[in-house]
Amino acid sequence: MSPNYQTRPFKHVERKIFVETLQHLRNAGYEISKYHYLGFGSFYYTDFVLFNRLLSIKKMTCLENKSNLAKRMKFNKPFKFIKLHIKDITNYLPQIKSNEPYIVWLDYELQLSDEVLSNVGSLIGTLMSGSVLIVTVNAHINLPSDEYPRLRADKIKFLQKKYEEELSPFCGDVKKSDITGNGLRLLFIKSLRSKIADVLKGRP
Repeated sequence: MSPNYQTRPFKHVERKIFVETLQHLRNAGYEISKYHYLGFGSFYYTDFVLFNRLLSIKKMTCLENKSNLAKRMKFNKPFKFIKLHIKDITNYLPQIKSNEPYIVWLDYELQLSDEVLSNVGSLIGTLMSGSVLIVTVNAHINLPSDEYPRLRADKIKFLQKKYEEELSPFCGDVKKSDITGNGLRLLFIKSLRSKIADVLKGRP
C-alpha cells in the first residue's frame, strides 16, 4: 500500500522546500505555470494538488508502476487534466519531449541504485534546458543493533559490496563509514552529483 504523504512530516518539509524554490524561479522570470510536471503521485496526488494550487501548473503526468492500483488511481484523480500512465519512469522515458520544459520529481521509496542513476542520466540527456529535475531516495538502513555485533558486521559487509558494485564508478571505494551514520546519505549525494556532472559534459 502506498503511504499517505500528507501525514508524513518529512515529506511535508520536502514539498515546502520544492515549492518555495520553484516560486523563487518564477520570480526570477521562469514561466513555471507553463511547465509540464511529471511525478509519482500515489493515489493521494498530494504533490499534484499542491503544485497546481501554489504554482498554477496544469500540464501534469502521473506515473504509477503498480497495475493493481490502476482503478484507484483513475478514481482518485483530482483533476481531469492529469494524464495517468501505469508504467515506470524507465518505460516512460521515450515519451518525454525534448522541446518542452519539465519539472520532474523522481521520488523513490527505494534506495539509490544503478537503475535510478541510469534514469537520472537519461533525463539529464533529454530534458530541455531550463527544466527542473528533483531526485529523492531512501537513505535509511535498518541495521541490527549493537547487541548483535556479528549480524551487524555481516549486514554492513553485504551493503558495502552491494553499493560498491552499483555505485563505485561514481563514488569510488565504499567504506564502512559510508554505510553507518550519515555516511549513506553523503554517499548517495556524491554518486548522484557525479552522474549528473558526467552526463552534462555531453550537453551543449
